This record gives sequence, structure tokens and C-alpha cells, in this order.
Amino acid sequence: MRPISFALALVAATVLGVSAKDVEPVKLPLRRIARRSSPTNDVRYQRNSFQPVHYDTILENADGTTTTVESRDTDDQKEETTTNYTVPLLNDLELYELAVNVEIGTPPQEFLLLFDTGSADTWIPSNKCSETDGCLSGHQFDHTQSSTFHETKYPLNITYGTGNAMGDYFVDTLRVGDLTLDKQVLAMVDTNEGPIAQQSTAEDGGDEYVLDGIFGAGYPGGTIMYQRFNQSYYPFAQSLYLANKIPEPLFSVFIGESEKSEWCGEITFGDINKEKMDGDLVYTDVVTYTHRTTGLSVHERWTAWVQGFQVKNVNFKFSKTGTPFAIDTGSNFMYLPKHLATQLAKTIAPDVEIVDNQFIVDCKYQQDNDEVKIVFPEAGGQGTSVFIGLPVKRLVGKREEDGQCMLFFVPSEHYIIGNMLLRNYVTVFDFGQHRIGFAPAVEEEKKAEDDTTTQ
Repeated sequence: MRPISFALALVAATVLGVSAKDVEPVKLPLRRIARRSSPTNDVRYQRNSFQPVHYDTILENADGTTTTVESRDTDDQKEETTTNYTVPLLNDLELYELAVNVEIGTPPQEFLLLFDTGSADTWIPSNKCSETDGCLSGHQFDHTQSSTFHETKYPLNITYGTGNAMGDYFVDTLRVGDLTLDKQVLAMVDTNEGPIAQQSTAEDGGDEYVLDGIFGAGYPGGTIMYQRFNQSYYPFAQSLYLANKIPEPLFSVFIGESEKSEWCGEITFGDINKEKMDGDLVYTDVVTYTHRTTGLSVHERWTAWVQGFQVKNVNFKFSKTGTPFAIDTGSNFMYLPKHLATQLAKTIAPDVEIVDNQFIVDCKYQQDNDEVKIVFPEAGGQGTSVFIGLPVKRLVGKREEDGQCMLFFVPSEHYIIGNMLLRNYVTVFDFGQHRIGFAPAVEEEKKAEDDTTTQ
């Protein structure tokens, strides 16, 4: 086992837009996980914010060569041409937590990870992390059993509002579905406090599936390595593109109905899952920041400007530019400042009650077809706006424990659009043009009817 070193480089963002020939998009299925924790246990709800950093970085490979955005593998260098795969997301019955199965090391060791566009690092439990250390699943990564393991000199320390995860970065083979990356930067944690450590196991009468860790799908600039050491690497999706395993620098997420199947959706790497769309895409730009020390324009995570909300002909406007919202599959609900969340709730349901930080409403609103719109600036900086809309009934759910109905947004100090709203759309995460797209998702009932008609 020899250490891996890293180097930082500045590369033009537009280079990521170059397509690969003879490479097909890759679909991977998402799985469903039963999770009935309160919204305040959500990973995004507890994570502290970090300063934005530059996304463009390179990784020095184990053989000492450097891979940059410009030097994608040629056809001769590819091991094989990829095919169209689907990675299952594991989805919560109530809170829509999404998970993906991965294999790490040689021979492979299996893990179930929260699929999270709100973070960039992928981490798993080390063989030092026991249940008392916050690793509940019983699945630990034994690096001594992996012939492809390489250590690094970089520690990992992820801070949450109620705890943290501490360990070390390493490099090893990562397999997701039929996709394999031979030298992917990952992390293993020795101690863990926070949401992953607060799960209920089957022995406690809780979930059949227990998450092992986090699968970060964010920008390289969002990694803890960069934030703490000014060094970074490409997360999984960007690494796929650089390795010439997907044709386009993007991935799309479709979340299906959680009640119907353990497998509840798809991630499509390298293309847009158009067969799951029931309308046109609208795009908005990823938020950029000016780094306070370097002056660089930076992307840290999948965050978009929101200009306002429209509910029952009532407008809730932010500034003309808007307010940054995280588009986050690692969160369940939509999170809004208390005053805005309360105003929206009262506009939707004047008789709403606030109980334990949740908006309790009459279950009649499960039949309410009034439209709720979220307004974004259109991608490209043309000064025009676009919106995504959905009926009120798609923002109301009934709790199994007491039969009460609640809204799928809660008061918080954060601005987040989570997967209880994202399940209504095919969401495109485009790291080539740095934009996020939304298209209405095909309802399962409508798709079933269409399939029957075409037979």
C-alpha cells in the first residue's frame, strides 16, 4: 500500500462539454429504505455550511500520471464501451431516503449508501468503527483485504450540527452497478455521530435496511479535502466522464413511487432519462460564488437561485436575483425559513396547525389541485424566469402512525429542496454547463396505461 498524492489545477469549465464517441449513457437503479425519523434528523438539516471553493481539480493517479479534464481516455485506452445501466435508489416509505448499492475494493466489499447531491465525499465505515462508534450496520471496510487499496495523507473530518464523522481518505476500486472506477478517492470513518448513527436497526424493531454511509454526488469543490487542505479530486460522476465511460457531463435522477417497489427510481449517468419525462425541461444555473481569497468564480454544490413562490395567486418574492436553494437528494422535505414556511402553509391551508415543527393540515388537501409554483431565473443569464409547478396534493402526506396529514415542507434555518418535491420531476445535474434542469415526471399510473395501449 503506497500513498496517493494530489495536485490542484485550474481548467476551463467549458472543456467538460466535449462529448465522447461510442459511449452510451449508464442507468443505475435506486432503492427504497424505510425511515421514519423526524425532519430534524435529516442529513442536510444538521450539516453546517462551508465556504465555496473552486470545482476544477485533478487527481494524480497511483502511477504518477495526471488526469485532467482535457485528457479523457481515448477509445484505445478504454477497457470497454459502456452500456445503458440503471442504479436502484432505496427509498423511504415516508421520508423518501434514497440509497444506492456499491462495491469497494478487490475483492469487492458491499455497502448501502445514501445518494446525496448535497455533499461531495463518499464515505463508508472503517474496520475500526463499531456500533458504539456510530456505525450501526455491521458492514465495515477492511482495507487490509483489498489488493487495490492505497492510503493517502489526508484525514477526513465532516462536521454536522449535532456531531461529526472522522476518518481518512483512501483510493480504491469503486463499482456501482456495472460501472467500475479503478482509482477513485473515497473515505472511511472511524467514528460517526449524527443522522447515520441515529438509525433504528431491525434488532430494535426498526428498518430492514440500514445505511452504511454517504454517496456524495456533488462538486469537487465541495469535498472536505479541498475545504481543509486546498487539494481535491473528482467525485464519481465527474470521474466517469473523465474516464470516458459516459457520453455527456451530466446525470439525471428519477424518483418513483415509494410504496410500490423496493426499487424506486433511477440515476442515469451521461444522459437525460427522457422516457420518465412528461413535459419539457427547464434549466436554471448553478449558483457561482467569488472566492474571497482567490477571486475565482466557484461552484461548491448543487445550488440554484429561487426568485419566489406562487400559491393560489399569492406571490412570495425574494430579490430579483433570488435566494440560493440546495437541490438535494440527501434531504427529505423542502426546508424554508420559519416566516416563509408559515406564510406558505397558511396560504395553502388557513386552518393549518404547527405541531413539533411540522405543519398539520386537514386530509382534504390531499385532493387539492391548486398549483404551487417555484420560480427560477432561466439558465444563461437572459433575464427571463422559468418555473416548476405541482398541485398542493403532491405536497401533502398522511402519517401511518396517527392518520394525520402534513405538508412536505418544514421550518428551518436552511433553504433546501428535497426529494419529497423532487420525486415529481426528472432532475438533471449538468456539471458541463453548470445548470440544473427539471421536467415533470411521468406518473406511474399514466405510464402503465401508455404501456398497455402500445402492446
